[in-house]
Amino acid sequence: MNRVRVLVATFGLAVLLVAAGLGFSMAQGGDPEAAAEIDLPDVAAPGMFDRPTPAEMRDLETLAEGRGISVQEAVDTYGWRRGFSQLAQEIAASHPDSFAGAGIEQDGSIWIAFKEAVPPGVTSLVEQFEGMLLELGASSTRIDLVPDRGFPERG
Repeated sequence: MNRVRVLVATFGLAVLLVAAGLGFSMAQGGDPEAAAEIDLPDVAAPGMFDRPTPAEMRDLETLAEGRGISVQEAVDTYGWRRGFSQLAQEIAASHPDSFAGAGIEQDGSIWIAFKEAVPPGVTSLVEQFEGMLLELGASSTRIDLVPDRGFPERG
């Protein structure tokens, strides 16, 4: 008898959730395609040298709370990682036959590797990024450029 009650309650809950979903859909105009046409503001994507965006700051606040650290510590440790990703992507796009990968290790070390020698211009771009890391107060500010990896990422 208890199994029947559980099944009826579960079915009732499922019907309630479906009805609530339909009610929400109807409140939105009932047309799923209309919901896809929401007019969002044009916002420029953050650049590699930009400070964390408000959305990233909310994520960092949540991360800080979850890890039991201060928001400043979260910003110092993680707030620059989007920029590093963009730096690595730019270098990979500029030097596809030489770029061999990039990474942030568990110990905090940061590296960008190349098939052979570090291409011209990469060192100054990386130094500029490291300067931005110092301004943010990031805990890890040195990016190692690793030559002679022997193979490009693309290959």
